Amino acid sequence: METPQENTPLTSINFNDYDRFMIENHNGFLRDIGGKEMQKQGNRNRGGVERAFGPSKFWVQSLIALFLVVSQLAVTGCAQIAETVKASVSEEELSDLPNSDLTTYVIDLSGSTYPLDQIAALGSGIDDFISGETYGNPFSSPKKAPKGLSIQFITENSANAPRIVLASVETSNDLYEWMINNSPNLDQAKQVWDGFVRARKTVWNENIYQQSNCSERAITALGTQGISADLLAEPAQIICDDANASFEALNEMKAFVENPDVPMGSDVFGALNAAVSNLNFASENINVTKKIIVIASDLIDTNPDKDFTNKLMSIDDPKQACELGQNDQSANPEKTGSLQDFSIVLVGLGNTKAPAAFVEKTRNYWFCYLESAGAKVNEVTDLAGY
Repeated sequence: METPQENTPLTSINFNDYDRFMIENHNGFLRDIGGKEMQKQGNRNRGGVERAFGPSKFWVQSLIALFLVVSQLAVTGCAQIAETVKASVSEEELSDLPNSDLTTYVIDLSGSTYPLDQIAALGSGIDDFISGETYGNPFSSPKKAPKGLSIQFITENSANAPRIVLASVETSNDLYEWMINNSPNLDQAKQVWDGFVRARKTVWNENIYQQSNCSERAITALGTQGISADLLAEPAQIICDDANASFEALNEMKAFVENPDVPMGSDVFGALNAAVSNLNFASENINVTKKIIVIASDLIDTNPDKDFTNKLMSIDDPKQACELGQNDQSANPEKTGSLQDFSIVLVGLGNTKAPAAFVEKTRNYWFCYLESAGAKVNEVTDLAGY
């Protein structure tokens, strides 16, 4: 018979075999002690002992079982307790982080519009994203989704313009994962998440994201929440890196606007197609609830292949522009693809050098073009909430 292995689960041990092994192979220890004692007592006491306490074999098995239980607890007890605590935390139903909302701002830098006015129209929305309002909240009612923001540009060939990420939902996912692994209960998890949001706002508003002590100051803003400062160093650094990435992306955007390194023009269709493609690609890698495209443009496409301006100028009734938009979309539906799960927000149509009558026809065209592709379309002057 094989010797029972160390850490063998108790349920797998045959006590009869183990008893026989112990008696026969441990230098006769149990046999010598138990046997000699029984011989001394003789048959006179044997019957009384067995009647009072049961056979001696029962006590050997009991002692062995007790020894194995204590040994196994000593070896695995801490790990089992930790797993039990972790399981009890997960059973408290920590709220899942909601699916993300992804937004792309498309900025028109063409000569028919006023680029600085278009950026100003986006200003309030950009501030909301980069100041720390985008982490979401899995504990609020209703839950708030993490939000990501990228910037694209309308140029002569919009596919050649840069795409700049100002806010990434990956940070929210990283912080959420850390919170799940390091919060012992639901109440503390809520406090930790509130601390993350508070720390991100502080790091941004006080401009400490590029300072050497950013992590320490982020921990101060976060609050210890009963967790050691050493353990909080990881999420604090994530928050500092996130704020610094937003700062560098914002500077990259401003630099491109002031000195574009690609030819300027108004490829509106190309910018729209690029924004749709990028958001669809992103949604393949993360769970996304909303895909939003905000276009800060007068929407006057000057690509010769589209002949957009001449088509609209040949129309007298602005309502005919709607029919033209529907026809153009249905003639080549694969170009942009389905916009069934997209929200399109138009802002800055009035920031243009074009006559008002032409602007109205442009508006009608794009509303009908986008809605024909399945998008939900809205025109606003204030980007709060987008």
